[in-house]
Amino acid sequence: MAKVGAIINGVDTLTQYGLCMLADLTISEPVVKESLVDLPGADGTLDYSEALTGYPVFEDRTVSFTLFKMMDEEERAQIRTDLLGRYGGRVVTLVTPDLSTYFWRGRITIGGLSDFNSGRIPISARVEPYRLKAAQTTVTESLSANTEKTITLVNAGMPTIPTIRCTKQCTVTVDGVAYTIPANTDYRNDSLMITGLSTQITALTASSASLTITYQEGVL
Repeated sequence: MAKVGAIINGVDTLTQYGLCMLADLTISEPVVKESLVDLPGADGTLDYSEALTGYPVFEDRTVSFTLFKMMDEEERAQIRTDLLGRYGGRVVTLVTPDLSTYFWRGRITIGGLSDFNSGRIPISARVEPYRLKAAQTTVTESLSANTEKTITLVNAGMPTIPTIRCTKQCTVTVDGVAYTIPANTDYRNDSLMITGLSTQITALTASSASLTITYQEGVL
């Protein structure tokens, strides 16, 4: 198996330091933020976990791994010092090789030194529950005058609010509710949030136009 590094704020540890990841990458499971009310004298509980949002929300997660290189203690201390200066305790983006087109975002910890002459530097990070897609998703559609068009927006799972822009004023309808999009304006509305794996919208304009929809995808 080829050696790979972690990518922290766009810097590959293998290229920059010669540090590869060992086989101990651990990613904690997504844990739902539960809100349960016990019912004395009755079976079960009342589950209000989705009462405010209509979809589950999750706790922060933990990503941990070990970076390794054959090196003496002086070099290890120097590299660790550089890592601490660049990233220690900071909020960073982190790409791990199991899903290289997505990144984590969270606060990183450069671990302490132990195991004399081991060449190992432990890394951990408390991260947001969703791993974000490196490139935002952009859907572009041509609209004909007075012709309704149905558009399917595919999503990786993270609830996300799209930004809609049209070269002419148009109307976008979702779940039977219509929204007016002014011409050449970035339009966002919480009511347009995509909470599942896909949603359908219809767009209508009085004259030919180009419609662009951009949104951030993420996976658990």
